[in-house]
Amino acid sequence: MSVIACFHQQYSVGMAEELDSHLNDLVVAFVKELLPSVTVEPDTKQQPGVHGRSYHIHLPQPAGADYRFTLWLGNGEKQISARLLTSHEGAYFWYRPFEEAEFRSPEQLDKAFIETVKLLVSHNTRIEHRRGLFLNHFKCEYESVDGWKRIYGLSALRWMRAPTIAGRRQVYQSPRLIRDI
Repeated sequence: MSVIACFHQQYSVGMAEELDSHLNDLVVAFVKELLPSVTVEPDTKQQPGVHGRSYHIHLPQPAGADYRFTLWLGNGEKQISARLLTSHEGAYFWYRPFEEAEFRSPEQLDKAFIETVKLLVSHNTRIEHRRGLFLNHFKCEYESVDGWKRIYGLSALRWMRAPTIAGRRQVYQSPRLIRDI
């Protein structure tokens, strides 16, 4: 076996062992229980706010969805992002950071993250993109029996590469992934 092949094999085994250790993560276990077919993939570059290796899970894309969600995991900050299916992958769109400073403990961060994932997979969602004079505004909501409820909103400077919209407001939709939790 060549030196390169030996290195690749050792690297692959090391990555697999590290990834297996993340499968014990409470969030990963929850998501795998809900959606057994999802895969946990290691990130190729370090995510901001994450300590050590990070990894992600692309949630399945429901039929008729305008976007899909990705869960960004690791030690420290976690994120949920949405990617508009009709724009290039680098386009700025909605995301929800779960920063350590926002929560009193890692357990509370995980609990809030899991609750948000539950909302996103078990309800119809929509993301509103409003274009202002200097900022693009993004707001994600889920449909409840009482109407639309806010999950999280954020703004970004207009020169960030956001999707182009006709007019000042665009609403994107996605049906729920699962019926009941």
